[in-house]
Amino acid sequence: KYFNYDFLARFIYIKKLRVRMISHETIQEVVKRLVRAYDPLVIYLYGAYGWGNPDDVDDLNLLVIIEASDEK
Repeated sequence: KYFNYDFLARFIYIKKLRVRMISHETIQEVVKRLVRAYDPLVIYLYGAYGWGNPDDVDDLNLLVIIEASDEK
């Protein structure tokens, strides 16, 4: 039988990278730092955390809206 060792290696790697869900306190700290650095008009939380149903493999999705920027 054919066995996909590459898939297994990636699966093991992902399992090692798993961390606990991002805490409410950590999200608040991230938002504070973004506000300090960019003085945004608004910050939207979306994705699994925005819907309120994250698990241990979800990342934090934030959309930061600012007035203007010279950065490219």
